[in-house]
Amino acid sequence: MGFFVLIAYNQFMKQIFLVLVISFISSCSPENKKTPNANLLISPDFNKKNFFIECTVVEGVSLIDINFLLSTTLKSNFFKNKGSSLKIYFPELENLDEFILQIDGNLDDSIYMEFVNTLSLNAIDEIALCDFNEVEFKSFKYKSFNKSSENSFKDGVKNYTNAEILKCKYNPGYNYGTFRIAIEKFLYEIDLLNIHYEFTYLQEDANDTHFIWINSFYNSDYSTILLNEWINNTEAINIKKEFLENAKCTESSYYRSFLLV
Repeated sequence: MGFFVLIAYNQFMKQIFLVLVISFISSCSPENKKTPNANLLISPDFNKKNFFIECTVVEGVSLIDINFLLSTTLKSNFFKNKGSSLKIYFPELENLDEFILQIDGNLDDSIYMEFVNTLSLNAIDEIALCDFNEVEFKSFKYKSFNKSSENSFKDGVKNYTNAEILKCKYNPGYNYGTFRIAIEKFLYEIDLLNIHYEFTYLQEDANDTHFIWINSFYNSDYSTILLNEWINNTEAINIKKEFLENAKCTESSYYRSFLLV
C-alpha cells in the first residue's frame, strides 16, 4: 500500500534530475577518440528483458480500484516463481489518470503474456485502458549503495523511488560502444556521492540507435545532495558538451515509482 503515498514534485527537482543525467552520463575518455571503430563493435551486456504497459485510468476509477486489481493479479505469485519483478510509475502525482507498469524478467522468461492474460481475466478494461504493444526491451542495471546515506531510509521512504525516464537517440557515428566509457566514468562519480541510486539502460536491439535511460533515486534528500556535491561543480558544463556529442534525449518524464513485487 506504500505506493499510494502521494507527494507532488516541484520544478526544482526536475532541474536537478536533468542536470544530473546530462552531466554524469556524458563524460568520455580519450579512448573513444583513439579507437572509434573498435568501440563501435562493442555491444551492451544485457541480462534482463523489460516490457512497459502504459495505461489510462477509466473515468471514476480510484486508487483503491487500481490497488484491488493489482493485488488480485499478484496473488497468482508467478512473479516470485520466475524471479521477475513489477513496478508501477505514477507521473506528476497531482495527475493520477495515467500509470505505467514495468515488467522486469529474465531473458528466457515468458512472463509477459501470462501477466497480460491474468490482467484480462481480472477485467483490467474496467479499470484502465492499456497499450499492450509487446515491445521487448533488453536491459542491464547498476545500483550505487552508500552506507553513509542509510539514515535517509526512514518514515516509509524505502517504499518508493523518485524516477526519471529518458528516451534518447545516438548521434550519427555513435552507439553504446562509444558511450560505454562515459557510463563507467558516470558510475565512478556517482559512487563517490552520499546517495542511493540505480540506473537502467534499455534497448530493443543492441544495434538500435535509440535507447532508454531510467534514473532512480532512493534518498529523500537526493536533491540537496546533488545540489551540494555536483550541480555547482564547474566540471558539469564540460561533461554536458561531451554528452551531446554522443546522444540527445528528446523526452524526459518524472515519476514516483513503486516496486510491487
